[in-house]
Amino acid sequence: IGMLVNALYNVVDSIFVGNGVGEIGLTAVTIAFPIMLVMMAVGMLIGVGASTLVSLRLGENNKTEAEQILGNALSLIILCAFIMSGLGLIFLDPILRALGAEPTVLPYARVFTRIIFAGSVFMYIGFGLNNVIRAEGNPRLAMVTMLISAILNTILNPIFIFGLKMGIGGSALATVISQAVSAVWVLGHFFGRRSVLKIRLKYLRPDLDIARKIAVIGMSPFFMQLAASIVTVIYNFGLIRYGGDLAVAAMGIVNRVAMLLLMPVFGISQGAQPIIGYNYGAGQYQR
Repeated sequence: IGMLVNALYNVVDSIFVGNGVGEIGLTAVTIAFPIMLVMMAVGMLIGVGASTLVSLRLGENNKTEAEQILGNALSLIILCAFIMSGLGLIFLDPILRALGAEPTVLPYARVFTRIIFAGSVFMYIGFGLNNVIRAEGNPRLAMVTMLISAILNTILNPIFIFGLKMGIGGSALATVISQAVSAVWVLGHFFGRRSVLKIRLKYLRPDLDIARKIAVIGMSPFFMQLAASIVTVIYNFGLIRYGGDLAVAAMGIVNRVAMLLLMPVFGISQGAQPIIGYNYGAGQYQR
């Protein structure tokens, strides 16, 4: 349900941007979409890798190492977020031009992407560590995390775009704020009393062996998401060449509707992963 709602708010985003900014706004968001897919790929690299290891260690009744993995995952998330956002902000215009942004679209894509890059650490924390919440046996809480972000984003979008007249920048800001609230919610869970695992300062120091294990397990979803980003870029170039900005905007809408159909499948796979990992770690292979 959480994954489905998450995809739905992308559709709602498109509705607000389309009505508030117009065709050029939708084109700018579609041009920037591969960048967001790469961000999600990095989040999946760490989140899926860490959550799988956490499930295995909890199945082995090894809570200490599970907390070490959680601490390292948070450190890796923050490190990757600052590296990618720093590089993204420095080379923003060349990146957008390489993705096919025309001179008319570039200013809109620049405004949108700059805000997304600046607040990307919140997306990494919320998206990455939410997988660990699911892995420790709290799928309902993981769903609530996504619902909070989606509902808040849907509320803030029209306020910023129409009420405050912020245009496409308002849409990006609504996304960042909703992700920031989600990140605070996730961190509050791991620092609170109700979590099985705790974020402990002594485990935030990067451990190369744990980082390597996280990367090895998370590499498969990382490359799958990265491939989706590359395919989107190729589509955009073809659409720009043969159909123009309107075709790119239309494809952006189609992509978001298509995500609604894919999210239930992703939800099933993400729901099964903690159960399989926990039982594998406990030696319950038949189960």
